[in-house]
Amino acid sequence: LDCVDLRDLGIPVKAQNTNPYANRMLGGRLKRMITEKNNNIFQVTEGFCPVVNHASPNHYNGFAVDINVKPEYAGDTAAVRQMILDAQAVGFVSILCEYPVGYLPGQNCRAQSTTRGDHIHIEEPNEFNS
Repeated sequence: LDCVDLRDLGIPVKAQNTNPYANRMLGGRLKRMITEKNNNIFQVTEGFCPVVNHASPNHYNGFAVDINVKPEYAGDTAAVRQMILDAQAVGFVSILCEYPVGYLPGQNCRAQSTTRGDHIHIEEPNEFNS
């Protein structure tokens, strides 16, 4: 619903097998992570329409995306922690850490049965949230 191409907002999108769309409000929050929090370490790894199956219905309407640190930050737990903090700071409240259990002490990280690669799942609040 009301989707935009995240690349048009200057949001990095993983080049391979990633649709670059999301709800406009979600895109605005991601943009704020870059402009207000000066976070240039993340990229969208799954947008709308999703390319793999997801438990969250919001992946199918543009209200959810998956993000991860860019490849040059792979394995940097401080960068992942900062990505989560910045997502919270710009107003994301539905944030799921889909890294292995114990990856970030103090975070409830857990991979799901549908998880393909480590990432953070974020959702824009909407009437479809359960």
